[in-house]
Amino acid sequence: MHHIELKKYSKYFFIICLLGLIYVSFIITKPFILAILSGILLAYIFHPIYKKLNKKIKNKSICSILMSILIILLIVGPLIFIMGTLLNESLQFYERITTGGLSKLELFPEVTGNVDLDNFIVQGIERAILFVVNAASSFIFSIPARILDFFITIFILFYLFKDGEILVAKIKKWLPINSSQKRVLFKEINEVTYGIIYGLFVTGLVQGAVGALGFFIFGIPNPLLWGMVMTILAILPVIGPVLVWLPMGIIQIASGNLFSGIGILAYGFSIVSTIDNIIRPKLISKKVKIHPVFILLGIVGGIKLFGLIGIIIGPLALAILIVSLRLYNRGKK
Repeated sequence: MHHIELKKYSKYFFIICLLGLIYVSFIITKPFILAILSGILLAYIFHPIYKKLNKKIKNKSICSILMSILIILLIVGPLIFIMGTLLNESLQFYERITTGGLSKLELFPEVTGNVDLDNFIVQGIERAILFVVNAASSFIFSIPARILDFFITIFILFYLFKDGEILVAKIKKWLPINSSQKRVLFKEINEVTYGIIYGLFVTGLVQGAVGALGFFIFGIPNPLLWGMVMTILAILPVIGPVLVWLPMGIIQIASGNLFSGIGILAYGFSIVSTIDNIIRPKLISKKVKIHPVFILLGIVGGIKLFGLIGIIIGPLALAILIVSLRLYNRGKK
């Protein structure tokens, strides 16, 4: 009897110690969660390229080093340039709408002149632009502080390329469910992850980039800023880049810039809007059903919790939770 009680208390002691270690580990890694998540996302996005490279170069360590260098070259330089340009364009745009004071809008003086607007409209525009300004400027000025995070991301990225398949196999082994449930769970999680990252984020990024290129071609001011806005609108459910290029085209025509106005409308209808209909269905399986409400909540909550990268992490976390609950419900039935 004494032996049974001792064994029982030993079990509780072990659980308490385990929970304590998990909590301490979380506190230790908490400052680097964003860097860790960034490494995982980048590893997932670039994994298909790694697989193709690994077929030609059998050594996994060399492949992982080459992929890490490639990602650094693809991301760091262009990202610094884009954020710097975006900050500059945002400040120019903000200056244009506030030149006449809070009650005046001089975004398109040819059309509106110095028309008084309700304060809440002007304040809404200012808040939106200030958000972009603050996001871009905080990124630029925090680069020195983010160097450590960047090295952690690349370090994790390297080992995920090298040992990612082994890690996934261990996670599968540790899960306390049967093999058929594991297979279904990982299959559905992979489909949902692929659908959100490629079907949602990459499609939105392509639409924003193509839209920005069109604005540049037809001489619309601040093309990169508007491209960023179109990317965000393309990612959000129901809403789309049409809310940017359509009013812009109409305003340009009303301003007397017929070539720019008609050009951007034609470009928007024929190219920007068709990208979503062509690319997204090919990237997202019909089996992947993610309700727009969860995507919206995930994006808004993700941005609030993780910053810009929350656009992906937020909806992805909710989608994986829904998949897990769906599988659990099937198991009960």
